[in-house]
Amino acid sequence: MAGSEGSLEGKVAIVTVAARGLGREYAKRLAEAGAAVAIVDKLDSTATLADLAARGVKRVAVSAPGFLTDGLETLEELSHRGRATFLAAGGESFVLARAPAGHPALAHALAALLA
Repeated sequence: MAGSEGSLEGKVAIVTVAARGLGREYAKRLAEAGAAVAIVDKLDSTATLADLAARGVKRVAVSAPGFLTDGLETLEELSHRGRATFLAAGGESFVLARAPAGHPALAHALAALLA
């Protein structure tokens, strides 16, 4: 779909609640339309990461809202397991944004998707 009318090439889609259900489907469809996808969820999103990589997504940013996670341990687990899952399924770049919404670190992680 890249280059066609309605393409999302060069855009970043931030999908909340992307670990399952509609959020997961939106993430897949947006990626198919050419968007770089950033997923945000407090739940285990490894299945979504594997699915995106299998569909040809090469770069992804992941964020877990700090106030919803069990703390640093959860973020580290997400970083290790999510990164391993995404890269094993064919992804090339996994960025974990360890920052709440509105924080500059999150903006930098999202910008990295377009680099």
